[in-house]
Amino acid sequence: MANIGIEVSEIMAGVAMLMKPSQLDEYSKDLNGLVNFLKEGKKLASGNKFVYSAGLKQKALQAFNPTDRDFLTAAVQGISAARSIRDWVPIRSK
Repeated sequence: MANIGIEVSEIMAGVAMLMKPSQLDEYSKDLNGLVNFLKEGKKLASGNKFVYSAGLKQKALQAFNPTDRDFLTAAVQGISAARSIRDWVPIRSK
């Protein structure tokens, strides 16, 4: 993986939090699903719902490269983190 100076799985988790659980189920089925996650994720990460500090946006968008195995791994980690966060928040907010 190219060292882009950020924690890629955190970017992927943020993107996954913007997706519906049913979408995440589809994206996590196989390699084609992960590639589609990266394509859709890049659109979301480029939009106005995602906030970056100065100079970070271009670095983050480099992570949506479906030919890099490490970025695909980060996508899996991000999807898993988003699912865990969704499970944890309702319990902790009581």
